[in-house]
Amino acid sequence: MIVVGKSQLVKKASDKSGVSQKVAGEIVDAVLEEVLATIRMGGEVKLPGYMTIGSKHRSARDGRNPRTGESIRIEAKTVPSLRAGKLLKDAAEESNHG
Repeated sequence: MIVVGKSQLVKKASDKSGVSQKVAGEIVDAVLEEVLATIRMGGEVKLPGYMTIGSKHRSARDGRNPRTGESIRIEAKTVPSLRAGKLLKDAAEESNHG
């Protein structure tokens, strides 16, 4: 499995755009901060073809403690949501084929 972290994204953005890594890092940070701010306001970020990032409400429900089997109540909460777009789905499918 290949894992790409923020520093690798910054380096690649710097290389492809011709700006310094410092500037590329500031741009990556600004984009991520804007994504967080939008989600905090209850909005979503749409990157057509790639993904839609937002949040969704999960209703309260009954569950089971896996250790004891005891029935428990799971409280309602808001959770992050990412819906993959066609380009992302296609890339994942390509990774299955070699």
